[in-house]
Amino acid sequence: MAAGSLQKKKAVKPGGAAGGGAWAALLKPIMVIVVLGGIAFVGHKVIKGLQHDPAKEQRETVARLKVGMTVDQIVAAAGQPTNVYRLQTNTVMTDPGDGTKVPIPVTEQVRIDYRKPFLQAYPAKDLEEGFWFVYSFFAGGKYVVSFDANGICTDVMDSSGLIGLPN
Repeated sequence: MAAGSLQKKKAVKPGGAAGGGAWAALLKPIMVIVVLGGIAFVGHKVIKGLQHDPAKEQRETVARLKVGMTVDQIVAAAGQPTNVYRLQTNTVMTDPGDGTKVPIPVTEQVRIDYRKPFLQAYPAKDLEEGFWFVYSFFAGGKYVVSFDANGICTDVMDSSGLIGLPN
């Protein structure tokens, strides 16, 4: 081959003659917009997380709980309970030392599942001694909401041992 026979090759543009060059030109700005949008989204979530006040959320939730409310009203105000308990009384036979057997009633707490509708999910005899919901909060608070056999709230008690939450 002679030195003069070498020819320069023409540079081929991306997309060729079909107009694909327009897409290639838009690809960089689209990627910049996607990356900036992702950064903005993550920044928004971080700021919202830092502004969240679990103690305030606990105070607002507990303030909505009132004696006299029904099970459904309590769940609507505070959400599904963390735990649910009922009382169960069993008779235990014991020997007082003289060889006779004497029945003694022993009451114990039994953990049960929360099911909707709560009062219809369990036989009335299972709830006749009352039941209670336990609400545990991220801020460290724990509240016990007690109910009578009819599903009416009789008490809302702080059982966390915390003297008070910060204002």
